[in-house]
Amino acid sequence: MEGYIGGSHRLRMTLVAISFFYKSTPACYSRTLQKLHRETTRHRTGRESVPTMNSRSKTGCITCRIRRVKCDETKPLCTRCQSSGRQCDGYLPDKTLMSRQELIEAARNLGTVGPISRALAQRPPSPVNFTQPADMPYFDAFRHAIVPGTSFFFPSSFWQRTVIQMAHREPAIWHATVALGALHQRSEMLLEGTEDDASLILNQASAHYGEAMALVKDLHSPETMAAVAIALVAAANMLERWSEMHMHVMAGFRIIAENVARVPGLIALEGLLAKSDLQAMTFSDSQCPYPYEQSSTVFAMNGFLASPITDGGSYEELARELFRLMRALFLLDNGTPPANSHHGPWLTSFEVFLRRLASWELKMEEFESVHWPTDDGHTARLAIRLYHVTLRTLLRGTAFGPETRWDALLGYFEYAAALATSLHKRLRTAAIPNISVEPGLIIPLWMISHRCRHPALRRVSINMMAAAKRIEGMWMSDATAQVMRTILAVEEESIGSSAHVWPPPSLNSSSLDIPWHAWSKPGFGVPTTLSWSNVPVIPEENRVKELLGTKRVGKRSADLRLLMGSADDENSFGLVREISISY
Repeated sequence: MEGYIGGSHRLRMTLVAISFFYKSTPACYSRTLQKLHRETTRHRTGRESVPTMNSRSKTGCITCRIRRVKCDETKPLCTRCQSSGRQCDGYLPDKTLMSRQELIEAARNLGTVGPISRALAQRPPSPVNFTQPADMPYFDAFRHAIVPGTSFFFPSSFWQRTVIQMAHREPAIWHATVALGALHQRSEMLLEGTEDDASLILNQASAHYGEAMALVKDLHSPETMAAVAIALVAAANMLERWSEMHMHVMAGFRIIAENVARVPGLIALEGLLAKSDLQAMTFSDSQCPYPYEQSSTVFAMNGFLASPITDGGSYEELARELFRLMRALFLLDNGTPPANSHHGPWLTSFEVFLRRLASWELKMEEFESVHWPTDDGHTARLAIRLYHVTLRTLLRGTAFGPETRWDALLGYFEYAAALATSLHKRLRTAAIPNISVEPGLIIPLWMISHRCRHPALRRVSINMMAAAKRIEGMWMSDATAQVMRTILAVEEESIGSSAHVWPPPSLNSSSLDIPWHAWSKPGFGVPTTLSWSNVPVIPEENRVKELLGTKRVGKRSADLRLLMGSADDENSFGLVREISISY
């Protein structure tokens, strides 16, 4: 598997996006998932999954379902029954799951006069019938490991409450959460080096993942479809199925875009999708590069920039808006016009983006002026600042230019490292599970260790990644740390051994005192306690500008291709170095 690590022109290798097969509607999403389910079954069993012929909707009226005929689903009574002179027994109550055989038995036993649906609606709800006792350990792993591991940095009512509640009534979400729990157990085994049952658990996780995809066709609620998409994004990430992960992300965004006008609550799920999508924008597979063209079509940039900003009633809401802003910046970066074309529309959008970011910063200031955070809230307070300074660093670093341009942002990198240090200490003290399906520490630490060439600050960031021993969606901290150690060694070849004995800086979180409104002021810069005095400067041609890597399937090793900077202005890149690593 060959991939690149980075994100937008500021943080990743620019590759041509492949044409993506996801088209337009939730129905198309369902058909694509059924195709993937068949491929998953073939991969798992060696046999082709044969779709059921003449399948009929499970949402038709009770009479048509019992008779095994196609229902036109006209409500309250279907036209087919009425035109043939039959009594239409109506439809099952929402969220009621009954097979055809169960409907036949109900019709025999109820002994009612009038539509069966009326009698069924008066019955107490029956427990879900799609769970299996063997699934429960995996679902428990999801609840007790995946959920707290994912919600530690940013509070998430979706993972902590919504998805758990939905799993007990929606089979697709149940299977997705069970798949995530199984994948967590497998990841724990891989981290601990005990891989005896890892293959078996992987097969079980793949089976539940495939079942969740197959069940999407039975969903009708936009909120449920979007929720399933988010859960499937997480599972596809852990399975390292990048093209499928892209499909789920794009499907989720399109479902939200098509329904948000009548279901405003979908905005919250859009923020969660943006957070998940950040992983793909910063770490992508060169066999399946990030689909920027499709991403732009399902995320109306002008609509987002013109929409009202969040009320900012909680850290959860403010964090969701921050990740929407980060995603918008990456899409704007990818849409930067060529040098010889007209820049007017792009510059207008970029100016509106900056104003929206400044408005968000004022919302943060307003919220924190009246809310003193709890201990959990203080963690979110630090995490939001960490990703905010990551965003501001990317803006100040600009999209193009020599690698040496990052040297002027030492204060920004020191601020980010200080925040990450505080969060890392909290992580260790709280003994939180080390697997998250969303971004956490690794992406900001990657940015610091890759773009900041100050030897002390760089080593602090790399050591923090290595000590974290975390998996955050697509990112593994130990693998990323080893990649960065390799890059560090390559870049410092030209400056001798003095950098290797540079003392570590004393980091603290005093930068929390920076007023939010100051960030958008002209000429603002983050102060630093560090200096470039007496620090050897790595020449441009010795800096790794971008990275391509090939991960060896089933092994903790990779082959790296390091694209070096160029000593002249005419070429974007210089030499290419090829190195193999183990982690």
